[in-house]
Parts: sequence; structure tokens; C-alpha cells
Amino acid sequence: MVKSPEAYAFDITRAIQAAFGPDDYPLHLPQVIEQFAPIHARDVEVEIVRQPLESIEGALVGSTDRKSFTILVNSVIGSRGRANFTLAHEFGHLLLHRSIGKDFWCGPGQILGLTPSDVEAQANRFASQLLLPNNLVRAAANSSTLGLDTIRELAKQTGASLSSAALAVIAMSSRPVGFAVIRDGFIRWGRSSDSAFAQGLYFKGGVAVPEASASAFE
Repeated sequence: MVKSPEAYAFDITRAIQAAFGPDDYPLHLPQVIEQFAPIHARDVEVEIVRQPLESIEGALVGSTDRKSFTILVNSVIGSRGRANFTLAHEFGHLLLHRSIGKDFWCGPGQILGLTPSDVEAQANRFASQLLLPNNLVRAAANSSTLGLDTIRELAKQTGASLSSAALAVIAMSSRPVGFAVIRDGFIRWGRSSDSAFAQGLYFKGGVAVPEASASAFE
């Protein structure tokens, strides 16, 4: 039976929290990969390499016989959360897609989920669930003071990026909330919760926002 991205991530986080408790965050991903790759990706070797990669956030590159894989992460990435998500994303490709027989070269569109692709969406779902386990996201989503400060605290607690923390909370929240990334006064992209979308809240890329609006920059 083929596991879902969430099931793979849940198995890992359940083992980590059973051994160390729910406060063992942020995860040290190289150690996580070293420990759990042999369990979930048997008979393959994995190496993590950080180096400058032009226009690429990360990659999963396999040997000719697909018995060894290299996870590449762009060392120029300035955001720790973004680098962590990229590493988790490529680990997801390893667990979920190594048998496809192709390498994965992931730019910002793949990492941010802006490029339609089932395999990239699956890798993102795995990365989000690994970095942002349900119990921690649920606590943030149910916070009586849910707002940008709550999202920032969750991102700091888990080592995830601000945007991935916001997306995880929005997906779990029953409240009408939304999150948008704004650059130079224009919406780049955004997401709203189901209840917010039902009330007509959605974000369209390229639309100017009023100067008085609160903006979040990652």
C-alpha cells in the first residue's frame, strides 16, 4: 500500500515526539534524514549538499542505478525557514518519488506551490506536515489571539518559513482568516481559509493594496 505524504511525515513526527516529546522543535533535518531515510527508503544512500544553485532552490539527484541520491539545497537562500522547507521538500521527493526514475530540480515555483504539479504538491504536503505537526499547528489555529504574531511564533518554534506556517494554520483554522505576501505594494499570492473564502475573501496576484494595509515580508 502506497503511503500518502502526510502518512510518511506523521510516522516520522510520531516517532520523534514519542522519544523526545512535543517540544523537540525545530527539527534538525539532517539528523532526521540520516535517521529515517534508512527506514522509509531502504537500500539507498543519501547525501546532503549545500551549494550555490542558480535559479534553483533545491534538487534531488539520483545515481544511474538509483541506489544513491544527493539532496541539493541552494546555500544562497537567506531565510532559515525557507532553506528548511526546501530540504524537507527534497526529502519528500526521496521518500515518495525516487522510483519514478527522474531527478527533481525545484525552483521557487515548485517550493511555493505556484507551479501546478502533483509530485511537487505531494512533496510540499510532506514538508509542511514534517516541519509543522498537527498538534503545534492546532494550538496556533485555536489561539484566542490568532494573528501575524501567532504565525511568527509558530514559524520560530518549528523552524518553518512564515508563509508555510501561515498556510498550515489557515488550512486547519475554522475561522475566516487569510494570509497574503505583498511585494512593492502589490499582492504576490495569498490564501484564505475555507470559511473566509465562503465569505468572499480571496487574493488575486498583481492587485495593488491600499497603503494603509498591513503587509508581511518574509
